[in-house]
Amino acid sequence: GTTSSNVLTVLPYGAFLTVVSGPETVDDIDWYLVDADGTEGYVAGEYLIADASFVFAADDLVIVNTGSLNLRSDASASADILSTLIFGQGATILAGPTNADGYDWYQVDVDGTTGYVARDFIAYDVATTGDTAETSAPADGTSLFVNTDTLNIRDTPSTTGGVLETLTFGDTVTVSGVYSTADGYTWAELTTADGTTGYGVADYLTDDEAALLLQPGAAATVNDAELNLRATAGLNGEILATLTTGDALTIISASESIDGYLWYEVETEAGTGWVAGMYLVAS
Repeated sequence: GTTSSNVLTVLPYGAFLTVVSGPETVDDIDWYLVDADGTEGYVAGEYLIADASFVFAADDLVIVNTGSLNLRSDASASADILSTLIFGQGATILAGPTNADGYDWYQVDVDGTTGYVARDFIAYDVATTGDTAETSAPADGTSLFVNTDTLNIRDTPSTTGGVLETLTFGDTVTVSGVYSTADGYTWAELTTADGTTGYGVADYLTDDEAALLLQPGAAATVNDAELNLRATAGLNGEILATLTTGDALTIISASESIDGYLWYEVETEAGTGWVAGMYLVAS
């Protein structure tokens, strides 16, 4: 682990992970090798706390911190599945934790549906503290890139707000640091390169410039332990094969935003299909 190493992923506050080894001191920082939902990498120890000391409270807002997560009718791995949540989807803690089947379970509210989720796969949502709440992350003046085909900049943080400007993949924006939630999305207040100030969906912004290299014809590799190659873009696409860390592929077409992911059509040794872009790195 070093401060100059490639960034594999960004973990939100409260993300659950397992320490594999460490510490290893480099650049005057104690680094730990950790496993975060199947992805291994190094993190600075000063930003870790023991899991036993972190307990969600009622009304805390959390997000799904894995590719998909079952919302169950009771605190049990065998309870009926009410729905399947996707990465980044939000929920409100109602009660818990309750230990069962090797997991700590929390009762949550997801858009009016009450159910239970395993604590291992949720993280504290630092972008919101309520339906109309605002926080200051990232700091004023942060530059981000548009990471979807098109992004509407609106005059209010809402899907009904007037469209001031439409940005495309790779365009840059400057974020004011003010975030809010409405209509099921987290909105960032930002200024475009043309000087337009408005609001855009934060999920479609990234600080990872390397992701912009994933254009048609580009070479990339898988950076996740297991990555499904699907027949169509989306979590409902038929699984054609399972790729693993280090597998090489070639980007065929630009990304699509479906089910909370940016999808890429790719060519691999296992065939041609679609994969979620967050698990790829340019090579």
